[in-house]
Amino acid sequence: MATQSGGFRWWRRQRGRPIWFTDPPFCIGGHWEGEKATPELPHSVYRIDPQNNSVALMLDNLAGPNGLCFSPDEKKLYVVEGRASPNRLVWVYDVLDGGKKLSERKVAVDAGGPGARSTASNATRTATCGAAGAATARRRPRPRNSTA
Repeated sequence: MATQSGGFRWWRRQRGRPIWFTDPPFCIGGHWEGEKATPELPHSVYRIDPQNNSVALMLDNLAGPNGLCFSPDEKKLYVVEGRASPNRLVWVYDVLDGGKKLSERKVAVDAGGPGARSTASNATRTATCGAAGAATARRRPRPRNSTA
């Protein structure tokens, strides 16, 4: 994985920690995004095991999963279902077996309609879904010690 660009460092993952990601069919939906094509894999949630670099399919039953977010203790995974109908949803799963399995899903947030904006939040992280279909995960900044 790339670690820098133009002399600036990018986010660096901790060694020995799994990588979770979605594989949305962006850039192949039409000629306005790139070359129109049929997805080769389902739009799903995947996990890379840090021990052997194998890729595991973790979730394949959501319409447009995107916006992954973990609770601070990493015992819960929040996933935005961006193409849920009639409303976008945020699902929560218990993370089991050292991150290798997930529990049955539970609705954490029902966005309540195409114009709604809802948030599933805890002390340090947030997963959101909004009218434009955007789904993000962010961490609130930590306080810094001042040296001045």
